[in-house]
Amino acid sequence: MRQKRINIPRTILTAFLVLLTTQISAQIALQAPVPADNPNLTGTNTWPRACADTDFNEFFVTIEWAGAANSDNTFILELSDPNGSFGTPLELSTVSDQNNNNEFTTSFNLPQNTRGANYMMRVRSTSPASTGTASPGYSMYFLGFDTNLHMSPDGDGTTPKFTSLR
Repeated sequence: MRQKRINIPRTILTAFLVLLTTQISAQIALQAPVPADNPNLTGTNTWPRACADTDFNEFFVTIEWAGAANSDNTFILELSDPNGSFGTPLELSTVSDQNNNNEFTTSFNLPQNTRGANYMMRVRSTSPASTGTASPGYSMYFLGFDTNLHMSPDGDGTTPKFTSLR
């Protein structure tokens, strides 16, 4: 009985071609973004709710992820609608220089029409494409009115005279 001879160069070439044509897909597991301290303010200032106005509108979140991101990847921080729906998410921030850092902090600003008690955030990656879990709901408000209010008891615009209680 004659043994079959293996053609080593042909086997190596076949294996190499199989590797070239097989798509190896990386995966990323994205955690929900977590409120973080604002490094531009003193002390501990992690926000439990976000309240912005024309003079202050800078908030930070920490993003954690695991897996392997491609070099052309971008992380996108998204905001839900006031009811927590991501049907048409709003981009708050994009980060493309943290593909080798599994935990980083990024800033965002609240849009001026933000008013509600159940906004959620999530992170999305582009390469490989992945969408993370949503954060818990947060109260978020942009206060568009920042001048003094003048209220009068009868609506005529006059300030009532106050007497001292001495």
